[in-house]
Amino acid sequence: FRGFLAKDGLHGRVDSMIVQRVGPAIILSGIYTFYWRENGRPTSLKARYSFVFAPMDRGWVILNHHSSAIP
Repeated sequence: FRGFLAKDGLHGRVDSMIVQRVGPAIILSGIYTFYWRENGRPTSLKARYSFVFAPMDRGWVILNHHSSAIP
């Protein structure tokens, strides 16, 4: 993951998002696209994501996160 974060010009865009409330928790899921330059050429990768947030005494916290490349 550190190698991925070090890519030249890495940035991303959320393409879609679904928000679900489950009791006090919130689940966000969808698709995002990462962009960077590799060997001077623009490159991109679409990935799925999900986050589970819950309110705690110190504010909202991430209880779970998953992200994976779309083949």
